[in-house]
Amino acid sequence: MRLKELIVIAWALFLSAACTDGGEPVVVSPLPADGVIRVSAAVAEPFTRAGGEGMTAASLTRFCLHIENKQDEAYTYTALMQKENGSWEAYRPVADGNPSEPLTMLWADGTTPVNVTATTLPVTDFGNEAAVEVEADQSAEADFAASDYLYTAPHEVNPATGLVGGKLPVELRHLCSRVNIVLDLSNTDADENPVSDLRLEGVSLSRNFNLLSNQWGTAGAAASLIPLRAEYVVGPDGGGAQALYSALLVPQTVKASQFTVGFLMADSYYEWTLEQDMTFDSGKVYTLNLIVGGSTAGRTSVLSPIGAMTNNQ
Repeated sequence: MRLKELIVIAWALFLSAACTDGGEPVVVSPLPADGVIRVSAAVAEPFTRAGGEGMTAASLTRFCLHIENKQDEAYTYTALMQKENGSWEAYRPVADGNPSEPLTMLWADGTTPVNVTATTLPVTDFGNEAAVEVEADQSAEADFAASDYLYTAPHEVNPATGLVGGKLPVELRHLCSRVNIVLDLSNTDADENPVSDLRLEGVSLSRNFNLLSNQWGTAGAAASLIPLRAEYVVGPDGGGAQALYSALLVPQTVKASQFTVGFLMADSYYEWTLEQDMTFDSGKVYTLNLIVGGSTAGRTSVLSPIGAMTNNQ
């Protein structure tokens, strides 16, 4: 038998299997047989980094999920999703964050779209504004990661076309802004980082956020923040040293002359002051490169920026 005949026979068998007794095509549903909403979760690429990964797919163990069916409220759900044995299990959310009651979420049918929103913020009601607050001291990797909140903006998913392997895909993105600070210490010859007590001044640590409208409220009062001391790199032959720091901020506009970077090195205090207002947007990465020059002991030395602060993504 020739290959062409085999293909025709195979196609005929496929068509016969895809028809009912009455000859009508059978519509193969993308939904699981039990109609249960199952979830897969992913985290967008980690921030361009000067050290410190923040939240990744490997470190994500729970998040809050809101599924809104505008056609039938009986199929609207708010759940705390918890990773167990490699699968995401749904629970009824509770204020203390320790769920015990499983929640079964069902599809209304195979064609009615739903709106999906998700976040790692500890919320039980997506209709209320959530308080987004980063750690004032992010010098430890754990505190830095704890400030890296994730969010999926409301979007429509049609179960007929939007499922992946029968599961509802949820991609979480970084909600805060990231500032990488790169100090050029070429004028020093230290084998270890000589910088201490580096701080950002004039930044807000908190801000309310409406999860369903994707809108930010008023930022909190300006404060001080200690960033993650990420890395110290010494070039060949001990030259070209760089000290790298990273901080996570709630999205905000910082004011000229109020936003500063300052630190101690040896007996001197160094400071850089922003010259014009700067906006830090959600999910964006900014890099500030500063040259650390000579100084007089006990006096403030002005840091020289290498160009303007840049937005990496």
